[in-house]
Amino acid sequence: MARVWFLVIVSIQIVFAKRNLNANCDMCIQKGGYWCKLSGTQHCWPEFSDACAKNFEELPSAMLRSNNGTKLLSINYIEQSVRPSSQYELTIEYNAATESQIKIEIVNSTQTRNLKFSDTTKCENSECTAKIAVRPLETFCTSSGSPYEYVYANIFFVDLNESTLVKYLISCACPCSAEPEPNSETCHKNGKLICGICECYDGWSGSFCNEAAQTPIAPVVPTIVEKKSPKCEYHGHWLSSGICDCFKGWTGKNCNVLNCGRRRGDIGCSRTSELGECSGNGECDACGDACVCKTDIEGAQYLEADNNCVDLCMTVEQCKDCLSSNGPMQCSNCNIVKDAYNRTVSEELDYLNRRVWMHCSYINVTTECKVLYLAMRENEVVHIMIEDYCEVSTPAGLFASPVTSVLFGLLAVICAASLVAVAVWKYFNRIPAQDLIKPGYMSVEAATSTVQNPAYVTPISSFINPTYQKC
Repeated sequence: MARVWFLVIVSIQIVFAKRNLNANCDMCIQKGGYWCKLSGTQHCWPEFSDACAKNFEELPSAMLRSNNGTKLLSINYIEQSVRPSSQYELTIEYNAATESQIKIEIVNSTQTRNLKFSDTTKCENSECTAKIAVRPLETFCTSSGSPYEYVYANIFFVDLNESTLVKYLISCACPCSAEPEPNSETCHKNGKLICGICECYDGWSGSFCNEAAQTPIAPVVPTIVEKKSPKCEYHGHWLSSGICDCFKGWTGKNCNVLNCGRRRGDIGCSRTSELGECSGNGECDACGDACVCKTDIEGAQYLEADNNCVDLCMTVEQCKDCLSSNGPMQCSNCNIVKDAYNRTVSEELDYLNRRVWMHCSYINVTTECKVLYLAMRENEVVHIMIEDYCEVSTPAGLFASPVTSVLFGLLAVICAASLVAVAVWKYFNRIPAQDLIKPGYMSVEAATSTVQNPAYVTPISSFINPTYQKC
C-alpha cells in the first residue's frame, strides 16, 4: 500500500458582503469581517488593516496539534482554526498509481452543519495531491453561538481504506461581547461599552450616550452571553442586560438560592452508587432528589449533574477497548479520540484557571495491568492521552514502596545467614559416636554383689492360688 504524507496549507478567502455591519461584532465576524474595537471609528472591516493597528478583536485559535497515524497514513488527527465565511484548505500528498476516491462526513458540530466542502486530486508519476477545502456558510452560526464552536469532519480515502479526523475551531461570537463595561466613561456613564460601541440606557442616545433621547426607546431584548455562567453559580445563563436568567428551581441575584416551592424536603436523594451519594462527586440538594456536583475538584467542569455527577474517568471506562492498547487512535465504538501523550498539553488551564486534563487510572482485573491516562472533553468528543500504559499493580501494604522492598530483602538475607550459622555450629560441636566392638568394651564383665535391703520385712502369711499349676 502507498504511504501518505500530509502537508497543511492554509488558504484564507474572505467572502465579505457589502452591508453595514458596524453595529455588532458578532454579526461582523460571522460574515467574515474583522472587528476594530476603537470607539468612534469604522468597526467592521472586510480585511485586516493597519488603520486599526493592534485594536482588532482577536478570535480564539486552536492549538496546532496533530497525531501520527498508521503505517498507511502519516497523520490521523489535526486541529485548525477557520474564520466564519472563510476558506481553509488542507493539502494531502500520497503515492499511488491512480486517484483515490474521497468521502467527507461531518461527525459532530456544535452549531449547524452548513459548511461547504470540496476536493480535487491530481496524480503525476505515481504522486498524487488531494486538496480538501472547507468554508462555513453565513448560516453556520446560530444566535446562541459562542467564541468556541467546533466541527469534526472525517476525511476517508476509499481506495486506501484509511481516514483522518479534522477538528475545526470556528468562532461565532466575539470574546469582547461577553465582557461589557457598565457605566463606561466612554459612554458618559449613561450606557455600557461593548466591543468599543456604547449601548445606551433608557433615555439616552448618541454614539457616546451623551444625548437625551427625544423619543421613547424600544426595550432591547436581552440575549444569552454565556450559558451556565459561573457568574450565575452555573445555575443560569448570563444575559446581555447584565443579569442572570436562573434555571427552574433557583432564584436570587446570582441564582444561588434554591427554590423548592411546595416540594417535600424529607424525600432524600435516591441517586446513589457504589461510590456513595452522587457517585462520590457531589451531594443531594435540599429539595430532595437532585445531585449538586462539586466544583472544587479536578475535572469538576466535566461532572454530569443530570447523570449522578458521573465524572469523565467513569465515562471513558465504559469504553474499555480504547484503553486496551497504547498509541494514538480513534475508538470506533466510542466517541473518544486517543491523542499522543504531550506533557505540555496535559498542563493546560482553561479561562477559569482549571486543569483542562484530569488524571484517571484503570486496572484490568484479568491482567492486573494498570493504565494511567488523562482525559478532557470538548463538547461531545472526549480526548484521552495514555501517560503510563501498563504498570502492574501490587497488593496494598506489601512492597508498597522501594524502601519497603529493600527492608524485606535484607530481612530474608539475615534469616538465611542465621540458619547457616546454626547448622555449622552443630556440626563442629556434635558428640562423637562410640565403637562398641573395640577390645576395651569387649573385656568388660558385669560385677556381681548382693546387699540386704534394710527396708525388707519378712512376710507373715502366704496364700496359695488354687488355680496355680506347675509347668
